[in-house]
Amino acid sequence: FMRQFLLYSHMLTADEIESFAADEQIPETPPTLAQFREHIDKYNAIADTVNKMSDTQVFNQWLRIDTRGFK
Repeated sequence: FMRQFLLYSHMLTADEIESFAADEQIPETPPTLAQFREHIDKYNAIADTVNKMSDTQVFNQWLRIDTRGFK
């Protein structure tokens, strides 16, 4: 993901890859700072959501799972 993002500023779809012949290069369009900020904000939001989750989860009122390893 990171390599394609740095080269083309998005994930290439199968259609994009197939549309260029084997001898043609896909034009490189590096991401802008705003695109970097957008991805950083997205992953920070995911991290905040995960950090707000409880450290244990109870199933069927008797099985307690320690979920800290998943964080």
